[in-house]
Amino acid sequence: SFRQAFDYYAGGGNVPRAVDVAYAVGLSQHLVRPSQTQLVERALSLVQEGTEEFARLNVALATSVGFMGQPERALEAYTRAEAIACELGLRRLELDILSRRQYVIGFQLRLEEAVAIGDRVIELAQELNDPHTESLARFFNHGQFWNGNLEEAEMHALAARALAERTRSPYSIASAAYAQGDVAQVRGDWQAARDALQWGIDSGSPDARVLGMTAAISYQLGDLDAARSALQRTVDFVLATPAGPTIEYAQLTIALARAAWSDDRASDRELFRRAVRGLLESPVPCTPLLRSYALGGLAMLAHVDHDRTNASQVLPHIEALGSLAQEYILQTDHARGLVLEVLDRIDEAIDAIEAGLAWLPPEYRPHRAEAAYDCARIRLQRDAPGDRERARTLIDEALAHAQQLHMRPLVDKLVALKMQDQGISTTGDIYTSIVAVADSVQRERPDITAHAAPDGTVTIMFSDIEDSTVLTERLGDQAWQDLLRHHNALIREQLRAHGGYEVKTMGDGFMVAFQSAKKALDCAIAIQRAFAPQVDVAQPSPAVQPPAAYPVGAQPPAPSTNNNPAATPTTAEPPPAVQPNPDDPSSIVHPPSSIHVRVRIGLHAGEAIKDGDDFYGKNVIMASRVAGKAAGGEILVSSLLRQLVESSVTPQTFAASREVELKGLTGTHTIHTVHWTAAPG
Repeated sequence: SFRQAFDYYAGGGNVPRAVDVAYAVGLSQHLVRPSQTQLVERALSLVQEGTEEFARLNVALATSVGFMGQPERALEAYTRAEAIACELGLRRLELDILSRRQYVIGFQLRLEEAVAIGDRVIELAQELNDPHTESLARFFNHGQFWNGNLEEAEMHALAARALAERTRSPYSIASAAYAQGDVAQVRGDWQAARDALQWGIDSGSPDARVLGMTAAISYQLGDLDAARSALQRTVDFVLATPAGPTIEYAQLTIALARAAWSDDRASDRELFRRAVRGLLESPVPCTPLLRSYALGGLAMLAHVDHDRTNASQVLPHIEALGSLAQEYILQTDHARGLVLEVLDRIDEAIDAIEAGLAWLPPEYRPHRAEAAYDCARIRLQRDAPGDRERARTLIDEALAHAQQLHMRPLVDKLVALKMQDQGISTTGDIYTSIVAVADSVQRERPDITAHAAPDGTVTIMFSDIEDSTVLTERLGDQAWQDLLRHHNALIREQLRAHGGYEVKTMGDGFMVAFQSAKKALDCAIAIQRAFAPQVDVAQPSPAVQPPAAYPVGAQPPAPSTNNNPAATPTTAEPPPAVQPNPDDPSSIVHPPSSIHVRVRIGLHAGEAIKDGDDFYGKNVIMASRVAGKAAGGEILVSSLLRQLVESSVTPQTFAASREVELKGLTGTHTIHTVHWTAAPG
């Protein structure tokens, strides 16, 4: 379309309009290909040297060849344009030259030089009242966080936001949203990042940068549904554009790398390879800045897949980058260390990640937490003198950051690593609360005949919280106790409603007896439904004071605008403390941040009167082992329990069956999964 427009104007003798078309083409980062430069060169043949049109076209030529890997030729063209702008006194053209030159220099990863040019652009744009060009310079200068200068980056991001709101340019809005998101996510201020990105989505045009970062942040927080949704939007947006060494394909590459790093289910290796090929195998050379994104993504994937071939290929290129902290991929020294680990160069891997930790400023908390985890993990593997002590320090540092930042996937990794260091298994048949309760009951053998059905059978239910040991480490003592009170209150509420007798409780583990198998099943279903919407339970709050809680749908009171000290009381009586009632879930106050509590439940029935003491030797073990096979949010029942209730429930109640071996019981046993979202019957 541009070529047709150019031919139309040039053929009709309208040279000024033909120059305008060629100028627009040359400045576009979406049209980086040889035909872009050729169109500008055709326009240059139509104008006289030394004219303003000649200078403008040299700006377009310099920008085009600069993004195609010819920085020396770009410098020559910019120099010609600058000489004409100076001679003719064209201040706006001078501004345009500086603005375009900043981007070309910056995309060569000459970041300090680009920032210096940007400062000159900002000064001149303010003098000429050109907020759009100032906004572009501010956006690029916010990238100083790559070099560890977060304070300057934040200042430019805020200014870019103000300018974008003033100009209402969709590109400026998306850029400013991305800049603010960048700065906030480097700090781990996820809510500020999400707010900025959402503003960009709502106010500007679709942008791969904004969509990709939205996905990445959700992955870092473990919000997989939101992450997958945002990633799909990123994919749909980018694949609608031509493949090539563009910002769009760079963003897709690192978004896919972060997806694979956090959630292998969301990782499409073929799509990742397509995105990388679009960047690195295009006939048009990829600029060093965009190339660095591809290299960071390749390093992350090489580690996830333990791909020695890719690790060998990417290592020298990662080493050449030096120390940089890019958006939401790994800091370059950290990435280099993981590639070296894949190549079994363990000593060098540890040195590389330690170098990254030494380089990263304290406020880069997500970067530091991820690097500290990997450094600790590799040190524990090496186990040389001093490694274990250093690893423990790193784990504690990283866990403190990850807990405060609510980076759940990283918290889980760190807790597992800490438990591994302490000799506690995080897989297999560990000493769960269900096992603890069952062992205690077998020793004590309480009399439960009063809770048997007329035929002498008793239905037994065991339950506990999935991964309670991990949660205890993750939350800390106070938050865990808050969660436990809430959990126990909800369980007891359902026991009262369904006639259950609490035989034994230890921590989060319950053993309950029922006269009726049907009531026991209904109680188990009610418990799972009670916990399903619970999302405001005992996650540690950030160090800042949490805001006051307000009812759902209500708004907090507006801040006072009364500046009269006499009208404002200097002291106020604090509200009376509310003491939680352990039997009333609604009375327990929770921190504002959230974690989903997942309960495991197992049911079995046995004849307490007929079997006597053997009831504890067989039926209690059976019930506890069935519960031990359940995952969080799951109800499992024995075949006998299913037979007892089958006539009184709907066919949809039981979802699936499986054969399992149960520790302490001979042979295999059939257990059945309860579809508890269905009506119990």
